[in-house]
Amino acid sequence: MGVLFVLLTLNVCLMKTVTLLIALLFINNCVENKNKEDVVVQYKYEAITRGSSFICIVSENKVIVSTTGTVGNQNLKEVSNEDWGILVKYIELVDLVALENLVPPSDDNKSDKVRIATLTVTTINHSYKSEPFDEGNPPKELVPIIDKIIAIAKTVD
Repeated sequence: MGVLFVLLTLNVCLMKTVTLLIALLFINNCVENKNKEDVVVQYKYEAITRGSSFICIVSENKVIVSTTGTVGNQNLKEVSNEDWGILVKYIELVDLVALENLVPPSDDNKSDKVRIATLTVTTINHSYKSEPFDEGNPPKELVPIIDKIIAIAKTVD
């Protein structure tokens, strides 16, 4: 009887251990998939008014800068790994879901004093767009990202 009790106890412990391992593997797989879905694939900064626009699209491999106004053009250049890495580091500090709720510090764009700007961050499965803000005066959470995007855009011929 004692041997049977020991065998049953070992069997129960083994079943609990196997169940725990399966649960951990499942959770780990879900976290890895979620992280892959949250990977940013593109940043799009737009500053637009009636007479002109500035659009900069940065992806891991390239940057496209497009302007309209008195002289319009579109140029393309490769993005360095260093610049892309800095953008990735900066965006990790921002809650993408809350991006559309960040409050701009001013609203001069409503009276055409400055161009209306937005930032759109695209992941594998979703796009997150900020509320419109004044060009040159984004919500404080976005300042490093937009400054870096503009610095990258200035390197495009």
